[in-house]
Amino acid sequence: MLLIDARTYLHPSPRSANILALWRYNAVTIAGNPPFLDLPSTGWDTYSNTDRGFIQGRFRGDDLLYGEVEYRYGITRNRLLGGVVFANAQTVTEQQSRHFEKVVPAAGAGLRLRLNKVSNTTLAIDYAFGADGSHGLSLNLGGVF
Repeated sequence: MLLIDARTYLHPSPRSANILALWRYNAVTIAGNPPFLDLPSTGWDTYSNTDRGFIQGRFRGDDLLYGEVEYRYGITRNRLLGGVVFANAQTVTEQQSRHFEKVVPAAGAGLRLRLNKVSNTTLAIDYAFGADGSHGLSLNLGGVF
């Protein structure tokens, strides 16, 4: 299996503390025939953060391609409280054909409460909507990515 986890963080303006975060997560089966529950799946990355808006394990296949963009901004002047808006999309190979059949999007918004300025520990509270009526609340200690 090949795992690619790439992230980049951009400042939209030199004067702004806001951040545009981009995340690419790919899990590809190179050889062999792994057991079904070992296949790449929604929310099965190290910290279970892929694909807010869908339940863990909702999509599974030999290959998973995932991308997310998140805009982070401060709500209070001291950035104790912040907000995010995000969108993501994923696709998995269908088991019979080994082809990517459809892309499944999700989008949402959330709040960030900074718990510790020194360690930059935050509480993330997000709500997302996905395709086919899927939606959900996610909580995370620390940033999502």
